[in-house]
Amino acid sequence: MFSQLSNEDYVFDLNTGELLKIGQRLLYTFGTGIKDVMINLETFEKNLVGFDRQNFIPKRIRLSSENDCSDEAILKITGKYLEVRDVFWLDKSANQVKGYLFYKQGRRDYSLTWEAILQNLENFPNPYVIFDNNLEHVLIANQILLERVPFNFSELGKGFALSDFFVEEDAFLKVMDWLTGEINFYCETVLLNLGPGFPNWYKVEMLKVPIDGTDCVSINLVDVNQLVKTKRKLGDSNNLLKDLVEVQQKFLIAENFSEPFSELLDIIMKQSGASLGFIGRTFPGERVKLKYDAVTDFSKQSSHSFKLFTSFKNKGFLFEHPDNFIEDSILQKKVILVNDFPSGRKIEREFKGHPNLKNFLGIPIIENENVIGLIGLANKSSDFDQEDLKELELVISFYKTLINVVKLREESAEVKRQKAEKEFLLSSTLKNTNDLIFILDENFNVEFYSSAFEEIFTTNVSEEITGLVKRILKRKSIGATKKNIKVREKIENERNVRWLDLSLDIIRDENGEAIKLLGIGNDTTDMINYQNKLEEALEKERNLNSFKSQFLSIVSHEFKTPLTIMKSSLDIMKIYTKNISGHDEVKLKLNTKIEKTEKEITMLNRLVNEVLQLELMESGNFNLKKKRIDVGKFVEQVIRKFNLGERLNLSKKLDPELEVFWDPILMECVLENLIDNAIKYGNDKPFDVRVEQKNGHILLEVEDYGIGIPPNEIDSIFKPFFRAKNAENIKGTGFGLVAVEKFVFQHDGEVKVSSAPNKGTKFSIRI
Repeated sequence: MFSQLSNEDYVFDLNTGELLKIGQRLLYTFGTGIKDVMINLETFEKNLVGFDRQNFIPKRIRLSSENDCSDEAILKITGKYLEVRDVFWLDKSANQVKGYLFYKQGRRDYSLTWEAILQNLENFPNPYVIFDNNLEHVLIANQILLERVPFNFSELGKGFALSDFFVEEDAFLKVMDWLTGEINFYCETVLLNLGPGFPNWYKVEMLKVPIDGTDCVSINLVDVNQLVKTKRKLGDSNNLLKDLVEVQQKFLIAENFSEPFSELLDIIMKQSGASLGFIGRTFPGERVKLKYDAVTDFSKQSSHSFKLFTSFKNKGFLFEHPDNFIEDSILQKKVILVNDFPSGRKIEREFKGHPNLKNFLGIPIIENENVIGLIGLANKSSDFDQEDLKELELVISFYKTLINVVKLREESAEVKRQKAEKEFLLSSTLKNTNDLIFILDENFNVEFYSSAFEEIFTTNVSEEITGLVKRILKRKSIGATKKNIKVREKIENERNVRWLDLSLDIIRDENGEAIKLLGIGNDTTDMINYQNKLEEALEKERNLNSFKSQFLSIVSHEFKTPLTIMKSSLDIMKIYTKNISGHDEVKLKLNTKIEKTEKEITMLNRLVNEVLQLELMESGNFNLKKKRIDVGKFVEQVIRKFNLGERLNLSKKLDPELEVFWDPILMECVLENLIDNAIKYGNDKPFDVRVEQKNGHILLEVEDYGIGIPPNEIDSIFKPFFRAKNAENIKGTGFGLVAVEKFVFQHDGEVKVSSAPNKGTKFSIRI
C-alpha cells in the first residue's frame, strides 16, 4: 500500500502552463526529443495532432468538469508521428496538471518511405492518393481511385483544379484552411465528383506526412455514399410520417379545414421541391368543377397578380371548366407531366398576373374510376419525373383519404347545426375512434374518455388519466396564457409498454382561468417500435425492401382511424335516412349509396388488416389465435355474407359437427379472398365451393369457370401486387392471394392452383 503517487511522466503549472517536471521513463521511452514537444502546456497540446480541433477542449477547461481524463492521439516528435495515449488529472492541492504518456497498444511509426507505399499501394481497400504539400500535384494514386475519376485522363493531363472534385465550395475551403494550419490530421464527410453516377459521399481522411524527407499529403477516401443516402432517406420518411400524423390530428378536431389543408400543401411542396402548387377537390356535373383546398399565394408578385389572386379568393377558389393542363389531367384521368414550357399552352397568357410556369405536374386523385381531386405542382428547379410520383405516393394516398373524410363531414353540415344532433354525432364518433380523447374539469375530474383508453389502462381508467395529466403539467411550465402542450409519454404496466403522443389543450375563461382540459392523442407504440426497427435496419445495412415492408405496415395502421370515422358516419346516415318521411325514391338512392360505400370500406378494412397480419408474420411477432371451429358451419357463415344465392354451389363431405383447431380470422380472410376472386374473374358464371374430410386432412376447393390465368403468369400470382395481364381492367389490389398463401402456411397447410385461359381456375387448400 502506498500513500502518495509521485512518479508522474509530466507536471505542468495549471495557471502559467510552465513545465515543472518531466520523468525519466518519458525520456527513456520517447527520447530527448520529447523535451521540444513539452516546452509548456500549450506546445504539448499543439503537438498532439490527432485531436479533432473543432471539438478540442484544452486541459485546463476539461479538468474543471472531470476528474481523470484520457485521450488517444497522434504525437508529432522529431519528424515522426506516433500513436499515444495521454492520461492526465488535476492535483487540486498544488493546482497542477499531472499525467502519463504511453505508446498506444500496437505501436506504429508514421515515418513512411516511397518503397513501402508502392509495395502496399494496391492493397489499400479504399481510393488512396498522395499529393505534394500544396495539393497541386498528384504524386501517386492507386487503381481504385483512378477508376473512379469521372473525367478523361487526357483532360487531367492538361491540368485540373482540385476544387472541381468538390461539389460544395465550403468543403474545399475548409481543406485549404487546414492545409495552411498547424493541425496535421483532417477528417470530414463531403460530397465529391467521384465514382459512378457522381456526385457521391466520401469520408475524407487527410494527413500531412513526410515521405523520404519530402512533405506530402496522403488522402484516404472511405465510400459512405449509401450510408449517408439511406440515413437521410430514413430521416425524411420519419419526418414525413410525423408531419402527416400531426395534420391528421388537426383534421379530427378542426371546424374549418383551411389551416390543416394548407399544412398538407406545405408538406407536398417540401416533398416535391416545387415552388408553386395547389390541392383541390372536383365536383360532379356537366362541366368540370375544381375547388382549391389550398393554393400557393402568388399575390405579392405584381399588382396584376394581387388582383387575380384576390379574384380567385373571393370566388372561393372554385373554377368551372378550368382550362389547360388542369382540365387535361381531370378529363384524361392520368398524370400530366410537362417540362418543355413555353411550347405548350401557357396559363399566364390566359390569366393576366398568373405566375409564369417553367414546368408542371398534375396528379389526379382517382377513386372508383372517378377523379375526386387533383394535386398541381409547378416551377421545380429541375425537371419533374417519375421519381417525384414515387416520393409523393404516401401524401397522395393520405390526401385521397382526407377528401373522403371532409366530404362526409361537409355533407352532414346541416345536421351539425343542431346542437343535439352535433352531440350525438360527436359521441358516436368518439366511441368508435382509435384516438385517445379525454376531457377534464378544473378540478382534474374526468368528464369523458374514449374507449381506446381501456386498451391502455385496464383498471381505474379515470384515475390513471388524472395521474398522467398531473405528471405532465408538473413537468411543464403553464403560464396564464399557455393553451397547448404536446408531449410523448411512456406508459408501463404489467402487460406491456406503450408510447402515447398527446396534445393537451387548456380551455380558459375570459379571465384566463383554466376551466377545461381537452386531451387528444394517438397510441404511437407501433410507429415507435417500427422506427426503432428501421434504425436497427440502417445500422445493419438491411436492404430497402425490408424498410418498405415496415413502412407499409405503419401506413396501413394509420388508415384505421379514417376508416372507423367513415364507418361511424355511415351508421349515423342510416339512422337519419330511416327517419326521413316520404321521399321513398330518395331514401332508396341514399341506401344504395350507403351500402356501396359500406362494401368498399369493408373491403379496404380487410385489406388493411391483412397487411398488418402479414407484417406481423414477417417480423416474427405474430401469434396464432386458434379456436375450435365447426368446419361446415364456418364455411356456410362465410358464404352467407356474399348473398350469392344459386350462383354458388356448395358441396360438403364431412362428418357431422366436425371440429378443427384454426384461427377463425385468418381462415375467414382466406375463404373470402378466394370467393371474391371467383366472383370477379368468373365471368358472372356459377362457381363451386367444396369442403371435404380426406385422409385426416381438410380439403377446401374454390373453382370458377371464368377468364383463367395465363400459363406463363401462374407462378407469379402469389407475389405481392402482381396482376395478371388479362385482369388489369378488373378491380383488385394484387395482395389477396399473398394473404391466402401466408395464412394457410401458418396453419401448416398448402395451397395449389390449376387454371386454363377462358376455362377457369381452381384453388385447392389442404390442411
